[in-house]
Amino acid sequence: MHQNHASMASNMVDPGLLDKIDKLFACGVGDTIPLPQLVVVGDQSSGKSSVLEGITKLPFPRDSGLCTRFATQITFRRAQVTSTVVTVIPHKGATQGYADKLRAWKSVTNAILEPVSFSKTMQEVHKLMGLADTPADGDGKSTFSEDILKVEVSGPEQEHFSVVDVPGIFRTATKGMTTLADAAMVKSMVHRYMINPRSVMLVVIPANVDIATQEILTLAEEADPDGHRTLGVLTKPDLVDPGAEIGVMQLIKGEKHPLNLGWCIVRNLGQQQIQDVAADRSAVEKAFFRDRAPWNELDQDRVGVDALRIRLQEVLASNIRREFPNVKREVLHKLSTAKRALKELGDQRQTPDEQRRFAMDIASRFREIVSLALNGNYSGNSWFDNEPDLMFVTRVVNRNEVFANDIEKCGHTYGFKFDYSSAENVKQDVMSTGGQGIQLRTIKDHVDLEDLITGDRRIDDKIYGNIIDWLSELYKGSRGFELGTFDKNLLSRTMNAQSVKWEPLAHGYILDVIHMAHGFVATLLRHVCPTARVRDGIMSVLMEPLLETSNLSCALRRTTHRPSTTTSTTIWRRVAKYVFKNRRFKAGDGNYTFTIPKVEPNREYALWLSGENVSGSGGYANLTNWFVVESQYEDLK
Repeated sequence: MHQNHASMASNMVDPGLLDKIDKLFACGVGDTIPLPQLVVVGDQSSGKSSVLEGITKLPFPRDSGLCTRFATQITFRRAQVTSTVVTVIPHKGATQGYADKLRAWKSVTNAILEPVSFSKTMQEVHKLMGLADTPADGDGKSTFSEDILKVEVSGPEQEHFSVVDVPGIFRTATKGMTTLADAAMVKSMVHRYMINPRSVMLVVIPANVDIATQEILTLAEEADPDGHRTLGVLTKPDLVDPGAEIGVMQLIKGEKHPLNLGWCIVRNLGQQQIQDVAADRSAVEKAFFRDRAPWNELDQDRVGVDALRIRLQEVLASNIRREFPNVKREVLHKLSTAKRALKELGDQRQTPDEQRRFAMDIASRFREIVSLALNGNYSGNSWFDNEPDLMFVTRVVNRNEVFANDIEKCGHTYGFKFDYSSAENVKQDVMSTGGQGIQLRTIKDHVDLEDLITGDRRIDDKIYGNIIDWLSELYKGSRGFELGTFDKNLLSRTMNAQSVKWEPLAHGYILDVIHMAHGFVATLLRHVCPTARVRDGIMSVLMEPLLETSNLSCALRRTTHRPSTTTSTTIWRRVAKYVFKNRRFKAGDGNYTFTIPKVEPNREYALWLSGENVSGSGGYANLTNWFVVESQYEDLK
């Protein structure tokens, strides 16, 4: 492959970006935010470890019985001093003690790892993770781990590069080595890396098998249906049966099963060649693709591990440049959210004094907003703009108007229809305010107040058209031996019948106000105390007395079902006015006048009106009940 130095430099990974991604990975950010990375996947014994060794030049385990047993992140950096640092990143669900133990372990050498030292390091890591030394001596220990081994290689000859190796998937258990549970765990781990939308998958498949039977390729297609982030790598071309080479050639040329990133092919050392310390992988591979047909017909930028390494650097550099701005934006957003949540937690509260100050601060802010809300000063805090529940006074005033309108239009049982120009009463009929009934509730019930007695949400809206006929019937049906007056219990009977809708209307009104008040408290607590656990604790303390105070059903009955009485100085004045008006009507003298003394209303004046005028009204005493009912109705208006 021929490329000038400028082109090579433009395709290399930006060391600054790579370092930032690496630090994010080490901090566990990848558990919540997808990070751009290159991940090597494949079946066990697919030659994946040999490919990884060729790319990284590190002596990875290539045991034919068991390969990688945990994810391994390898990062290369150019530096003046050669060093290798090996650490372990605990998995997301690790306990605090276990995670601290893993983070405390570190292996540092001033050289590139050799096979012996690498093997020793791997044994230490296995012991640290609590894995069996060999699969056969498990003794209840795990065979695979969700933890991540991190290898950082620095040196003056290193190129900036990073790759993640994961265990190879397998479908059947091997007695004394693996179980079906191990197979499921590995598949889940591999799948988690593959579905990362910012990862580039290096899918390793043997060239001497039918790719249609390769589960790893199926998983890759599921994770990347369009093939935009999948790079195929074929191994073992030396084991392809004669005549089957054409199918492999079609894959590499993109004529069959095309991938956006294409296919490459490498030739690993065989088992016998691995044992030969004199064997040079690079020389063996170059000779194979130079001398063996039809492999020598392929483009040189698609064959060999050196070409694959350059191709991976290009892909990784492009992926990081494309995805890093998105990663940065997501990290900043989550960081801002976390800082805001941390600020809302307030100062630390370990000691009783700190806890007391914390509680007093909540109470102070709560009291401040309550004062603004009760005064209708909604410009005093921006919370009112986004939380209608905090505008308590306005909601109550609006509900008051609805209640007053309901009482005025629908609160009575019998309508007031009078015609003084005729001695005959208007015939009684039935009116309706709309046919849908009276809606008692206008506020949705708060979830915290499910135990509150609610009652009906609608009542009948019928109003009988004339009170005169009803009063006449009631009076005639209740007469006794009273002398010139009426049964003293008649007033309470008429009031109870005429005000039968008052209790449900008032009950609905009170329930609405209770739910408004509770919504106000709950919403305000959510703002002044963002910590859910503390807020729930405060609400649990408040709820029992709030419910006791709010359950007003019995109190309403005691109020509305007691005997009717009043000391109002205006009711008897109105009674007298209607008595005198009827006298003028009966006398037929339109000029008949009677002046009620213009004195300051007081109890003595009310008693004078009651004793001197009403009781002496003679035949008109039977209308007193009507006057009282209408007068009280007028007061309610």
